[in-house]
Amino acid sequence: MTDKKEENEQTIEQAEQKSEEEQKQKEKKVILHADAYKTIILYSTRYANKSIPQDWWKEIYGVLIGYHTDDAVIVERAEPITEGEATDVELDVDHYAHIEEINDKLYNQEGSDKFLVGWFHSHPGLGLFYSFVDIKNQIGFQGPNMHSVGLVFDHTYLIGENRKPNHPGFEIYRLNDPHMDIGDPKFDSNYHSVKYEIEGLNEFFFANVLTELSGYVTKGEVLQKSYEESKDKKLEIPSKTAKQQEQIKDEAKSIMQELSSEDLRNYG
Repeated sequence: MTDKKEENEQTIEQAEQKSEEEQKQKEKKVILHADAYKTIILYSTRYANKSIPQDWWKEIYGVLIGYHTDDAVIVERAEPITEGEATDVELDVDHYAHIEEINDKLYNQEGSDKFLVGWFHSHPGLGLFYSFVDIKNQIGFQGPNMHSVGLVFDHTYLIGENRKPNHPGFEIYRLNDPHMDIGDPKFDSNYHSVKYEIEGLNEFFFANVLTELSGYVTKGEVLQKSYEESKDKKLEIPSKTAKQQEQIKDEAKSIMQELSSEDLRNYG
């Protein structure tokens, strides 16, 4: 009886693995526009850089905006929402309200062909993976839309002693089963990497970014504002010293220069 039970369990597991592989083959790849990539890099660098002790680095969170084609999810831009703690981003009622507001604006002002196609967040110095909380967040996007994706970024893949040559510093994930019960023993591993391409990384893009970075420092502005900061012009943003601004700019510049390598421009 025990042998028969083990055989049935193996058969079920093999069937599940086959179903997951078939799903991966059918799923849409992601095409990430360079401007969206830049926003994620700058917002992440604002809260995790060499002017800040690593113990004080913070994760950031935002949404991805774009549309679908028959075979791809096109990410045109990224909208930063908030920063969190060192290992987690906790959204409150205001943040969910901002996401809903962004969704409404996309529908009313840009037409129904542009919508939220996923979300992004950072793991500064922690590596690229989905935590238990990340998987729960992904359910919120992928439950209603099976093609929704999540992007995880870690700037230390691009600079510093942990740098990984010719790696773009991020991975994109989907859940194997967005309807899996949270108590399932496989819940923690219920995700996989998604194929992607980066579109628009060229010499003109990098030249413009470096010009922008210099402008931010000259004006004493932050690298990248959140949705709320952009919306509310009177909202006070904590200032940095000139030295801190210069350090942050240099770090962002180093990241962009790393991305300008021929291998990364053709990554995908």
